[in-house]
Amino acid sequence: MKTILYFMGQKYNFVNPKAGLTYQAAPQTSVFASYSLGNREPNRDDFTSATAQLFPKNETMHNVEAGVRTQKGKWAFAANYYLMNYTNQLVLTGQINDVGNAIRVNVPKSYRMGIELEGAVVFNQYLKWNANATFSRNKIRDFTEYVIDYDTYEYRTINHGNTDISFSPNVIVGSQFSYIPKK
Repeated sequence: MKTILYFMGQKYNFVNPKAGLTYQAAPQTSVFASYSLGNREPNRDDFTSATAQLFPKNETMHNVEAGVRTQKGKWAFAANYYLMNYTNQLVLTGQINDVGNAIRVNVPKSYRMGIELEGAVVFNQYLKWNANATFSRNKIRDFTEYVIDYDTYEYRTINHGNTDISFSPNVIVGSQFSYIPKK
């Protein structure tokens, strides 16, 4: 699909293709793989909070996924590996603009890579348990942090090398018990 967007005086012309394959390995088991290319324009706040030196660019993501799903009787399980490679991902760096708003800036290279696991069991017609977990690495390659010194209003820079993406936990776990009363 081709997308052309005009936003805050900027023109964005995107092609976001997606392709995938699914193979039925057994009657209740399938394996799959996919690739997609995604582009996204900066949001309004990225433009209004930006400085002339840090004008936002669009993000580009290459996403590869592969996994398996199976079900046997009352049990179901799924595992999915993913790798999202970004160019110009917009992230918070600690910088603020002239009125104190946080600025998201493009980082040249970053990635999110991990595995997602899901499981479910149906105990009876009333009770079901679902659980999921994601284990991931979410990194910026060669990240520079900017910290404002409010006495001098100058930035101090700290080079962290490869570092975690803010607000991107490495482990996420969830669980849900469902009780469905008799009608």
